[in-house]
Amino acid sequence: MADLELYNVRTDGWCLISLAASLLVLSRAYSRGGINRSYSKAFIAVSIFHHITTMMGAYQHYKLDSHYTKAMWIGVWVNAFLTAVGGIVLGGLGSDSVSRQKIA
Repeated sequence: MADLELYNVRTDGWCLISLAASLLVLSRAYSRGGINRSYSKAFIAVSIFHHITTMMGAYQHYKLDSHYTKAMWIGVWVNAFLTAVGGIVLGGLGSDSVSRQKIA
């Protein structure tokens, strides 16, 4: 199996795990006819997991001169940015000022 094929299999595998976890979280959040917002932290955590695993997969090629492309640059640095943003949002959801706001 070629190097790029291993990258695709691993990254796609982690993405499928992330998708399955997202669907589980969303199905619990929307069960019983209403929206349970307590699952928002879990959904953001799953998204962060997805961005970290995708970034790790892209980095395997980004670090090699023979495999370095703009797509791998985007795969590393955009996912790093989205991981940081997700961490900030997750931290903000834990603060009292955000969690006490009423959402209509």
